[in-house]
Amino acid sequence: MIRALIKWCCVFVFLTFLSSDLNRSYSYASNVISTALNTADKSSINNRVPLQVFLTLQATTQPNERSFLVTSLSEIAIKYDLNYWLEVSGTLGSADALFAKALQISNQRDRLVLLNKAANLGHAQSQFEIALNSPSQTKTRLFNESAKQGYLPAVIALGKLYYESGDLALAQKWLSQSASIDGLSAFKLAKLHWQQHEPEQALSLFEQSALLGYTKAKEYLTALNTFTQMEFVEWHQSAFIEPGNGQNSFNELPLTSLISRTRDQYAKCDQTIEVVATSLESLVQANLFINKFKQDERLKGLNICFNKPVWLSSDSFVCESGTKDNDRLVCDLTYLSSAKRVPMFSNLIIFEQEGKANVNNGIMYIDMADQYSVFVHELAHFAGFVDEYALPKHLAHYHCERAKAPNLILLGEISYSPMLQAKNWQEKLSELKMLDPSDERIGFSQSSTCIKAKMRAFKPSKAMTFMEFHDVEYIPRIYVELWQEVIEKQRNNKPILTNLAISAYENENAEMALYWENVQSQLAAMLAKR
Repeated sequence: MIRALIKWCCVFVFLTFLSSDLNRSYSYASNVISTALNTADKSSINNRVPLQVFLTLQATTQPNERSFLVTSLSEIAIKYDLNYWLEVSGTLGSADALFAKALQISNQRDRLVLLNKAANLGHAQSQFEIALNSPSQTKTRLFNESAKQGYLPAVIALGKLYYESGDLALAQKWLSQSASIDGLSAFKLAKLHWQQHEPEQALSLFEQSALLGYTKAKEYLTALNTFTQMEFVEWHQSAFIEPGNGQNSFNELPLTSLISRTRDQYAKCDQTIEVVATSLESLVQANLFINKFKQDERLKGLNICFNKPVWLSSDSFVCESGTKDNDRLVCDLTYLSSAKRVPMFSNLIIFEQEGKANVNNGIMYIDMADQYSVFVHELAHFAGFVDEYALPKHLAHYHCERAKAPNLILLGEISYSPMLQAKNWQEKLSELKMLDPSDERIGFSQSSTCIKAKMRAFKPSKAMTFMEFHDVEYIPRIYVELWQEVIEKQRNNKPILTNLAISAYENENAEMALYWENVQSQLAAMLAKR
């Protein structure tokens, strides 16, 4: 009761002041309007206070007083949702009123008109809102104007904008202003310090980003606390071993020591994959993908082992993309192919900064832009699975005429329907249909793989699978069963040795090329006897 009485008294004093003498001092007007704003409720306002403020404004010629009264009128209109006085305040040049009115308008065009008026008056939030949907140059200018006024969303956005555009000096300037409150800003600033070879500052910022809840920073901290960067030669000596007894003749290879060191690994794994990362970023990606694979319920039936990722210095491999028409990533294997040390793994995955993902015999190349789905898609290529979209003509002829893919049955002038594979499919599909009769995806359907080779191909699925588009999550159970059959049959092979032989041939090193071919055949024969 007493509080309500105080409010009414304040309003009464204010109205009395305005009606008796419109030319009283600016400081007194300031105190009374402030009191009214802080104490009056909407029912007591009833347009009387804004009307008196407006009358005072009309009778005032001093710029400071006019500015104060326009601001006051705008504050009252916004606080009590007085639409008429909001429009009046906007007409009188209140940027806050223009912005508030813009938020009430659903028509995008009309809304932008008001936002632009407010932005031209220097309204930071309006400048930010317009920048969000503006072209590059306008976006940068408006973010700058808004950020320089201390508007935090603009400060954050500007730091990220400069970071993505590669202007690292300005990125660092603005990211430093928002890193204490924004996890992504702290993370990007940490990466900048890491690139500048300032690991202590980077680590501190990764920790700060993680505390602010940015998940990616936690992944980087895990990598930094788990892995240590090593030199290429050190990795080569630990992951590749001499075949035995120091004998270097490429046609006499005592592989007994190699067999003894790999027997345990081969006893539990049908496919052993070495994973190499050449930067902190790619190391995090590699570790994340491997952990996802281990938890992927779709792939539980695969007996594939990943060695602990190796973090190599950035200059360990010379890797580059090809031509514009074929931008697949390829790395130089000259050093590996010229040394008589045999790999302790069957396949190799190299995580690089950029370049199109692909599988080349026993090596997979992955870049930073690739998602986990690409990784799984390419992993299936290790087992000979072929893409189910329409391949380019030369690839269609290569894959379709060979007719070796576990996920395709071919019909055409050159190839014929392999009855054993068809029978294998039919048995597996029948079992799966019995387990889940309602799954309409189980069955045969035509694949687009061989269209450009003018051949008909069929796949063991009625639905689109991950081999047609990598971002399709569906991996039929029959694909996993076929996948496991392949790697189980091929467990004595080391496809990486084919890559080393090819590298030696490309470098015109015939002796080493024959060496790797001989190692491949002898190793497969000896492992088959274990």
